[in-house]
Amino acid sequence: MDESTRALIDEFCDAIWLEDGLSQLTLDAYRRDLGQLATWLANAGNNLAGATEADMLGYLASRHAGGAKATSSNRRLSAARRFYRWLVRQGKRAADPTASLDSAKQATRFPKTLSETDVERLLAAPDVSTTLGLRDRAMLEVLYASGLRVTELVSLRVHEVSLSDNVLRVASGPNDVRRGGGRLDRTLCPGCPSGIDRRKERRCAIPHCPWRRDDAP
Repeated sequence: MDESTRALIDEFCDAIWLEDGLSQLTLDAYRRDLGQLATWLANAGNNLAGATEADMLGYLASRHAGGAKATSSNRRLSAARRFYRWLVRQGKRAADPTASLDSAKQATRFPKTLSETDVERLLAAPDVSTTLGLRDRAMLEVLYASGLRVTELVSLRVHEVSLSDNVLRVASGPNDVRRGGGRLDRTLCPGCPSGIDRRKERRCAIPHCPWRRDDAP
């Protein structure tokens, strides 16, 4: 890659850093993807600033033939698309060669789930004959029954847990806001932990809980 192309990529990365405050890792990814495109174009007898739509199709096809996944191809196209749009805004090009290109279709990704057997095995893992085992069992039961995030679970305070009513009050995090503003505090009813006496669980587990207050009973 010649120095003029390298300088153009650096100028682009500086511009998007000023626009969006992107992390260094993201900027490095842009540089890497654009550098690979520039190298391919040079081998094909063109340069990064002068690429055509046919060049872009040829580049993406070569990546696909080399075994690139759809996610990688789409990332490369996204980087090129932003680069050429920036060139057009700067008056360095008349048209964007990626404007008519479509992203590759990606396979639908579904979240991995646990089977009922896996859940039962997980809940049975803690040794409930120990206080820490009781704590771990209680935490797993609450996670499974309520759908809390782990950060929400470990942030619980004693006064937010009602053992008599089986109710948890979950305080919203800094990014949890209602549409139009306002907090997203919520109350959950996870139910009784199966096979464990709740009062015993409370007495044994609270001294070891990560969310215990210093003045907790």
